[in-house]
Amino acid sequence: MARVSLEFYMVVIVACVSVLALLFLSFGGVKSSDLYGHAVKSTISSSDSLISVSKSKDVLVSTHTSSLDHISHLAPFPTKSSKSHMLLKSYGVVDSANVDLQGFYLLEGEQTQVTSVIQDIANSIQTGITDRETVENILDWTSRELYCSKSESDAIRAQVGRYGRTAEDVVLSGCACGCTDYTHAFVAIARAKGIPATVLETISERWLSSMVQNQQWDSEVYGHFYSEVYLEDEEKWDIVDPTKGWFTAWDEQYVLGPIPPAWNDLNEYYSDASGVGGAKYLVFERALDSWNYGIHSEDDFKKSVSRRYFIPLGQSLIAVS
Repeated sequence: MARVSLEFYMVVIVACVSVLALLFLSFGGVKSSDLYGHAVKSTISSSDSLISVSKSKDVLVSTHTSSLDHISHLAPFPTKSSKSHMLLKSYGVVDSANVDLQGFYLLEGEQTQVTSVIQDIANSIQTGITDRETVENILDWTSRELYCSKSESDAIRAQVGRYGRTAEDVVLSGCACGCTDYTHAFVAIARAKGIPATVLETISERWLSSMVQNQQWDSEVYGHFYSEVYLEDEEKWDIVDPTKGWFTAWDEQYVLGPIPPAWNDLNEYYSDASGVGGAKYLVFERALDSWNYGIHSEDDFKKSVSRRYFIPLGQSLIAVS
């Protein structure tokens, strides 16, 4: 009898602790400076659209159902976000059944603020008959207005690095120094025109697998930035490559992107049924912008990859935090 009572009391104690933890988180227990998703796992079953989001850092687990239409059945949940817990909760990103990813990806990030400069540019770009046409018009503008010579690009990159500029910085300079700049400029303008858009950073499967196998960092980084856009009139998310200026595709697991010139073989080339092909890129991070998921510099990126995949940097392995 005593044994049964002890087990009963243990269950009650655990339940009470769980409830208190949830109340703590709901009423601001997570500081706004904390990064959401130190260990976020998002899975969606294609059969019943069951979404399970677990946030191990704060011991928070939530399961709910929702109908989300996204390529490969992958809902574009942010992998990390420095937005407050309560704001994330209000959009259903953390622990609410009312998922509003379209609304969330209309928010501004620190790097993708819709300033008066960005809004004026958005207003100058013709709104299409369809959302897809509007997106294509934005891609045409960024491809045309932000193209610059390699010498111009290299000079800017030497000063601020790959992650150092805001969308406004990029458009005011008239020079995008690569996929990071093109994507942040595109995303800010898209949101200003009412198109929900993600910043999606990916890394080459080939580059990553080689480092994991060799246990050595390869400083010649192979990655690419994309954006997922919500097309309201089609009721679905689609994916664009702002650097190339076109819509691209998934192949159920990878984003298909440009093949680096250094690759003189096509072992990593894949062509899907629609005829869109390219190198295989894995999702690395997704959020409102790169600063929003905690990457401000090449060093931040390097440390993040090393921690996640246990790749030694130089003589020592960076400890997992």
